[in-house]
Amino acid sequence: ALITSPGVEDLMLICDRILVLYQGRITEEFARKEFSEEDIYRAMQGETIHRKETAS
Repeated sequence: ALITSPGVEDLMLICDRILVLYQGRITEEFARKEFSEEDIYRAMQGETIHRKETAS
């Protein structure tokens, strides 16, 4: 399902994955274990988010 919302808090409660669009393009993808309200808002403003690589 595709859900859109201007409020990140609601999305963080119900989504397993969040994709951020900026200027019509997907710029970031966050899995539930990576959710950070600050990072999502930064991505919504066009900033690049640098995350640590985790071993699988």
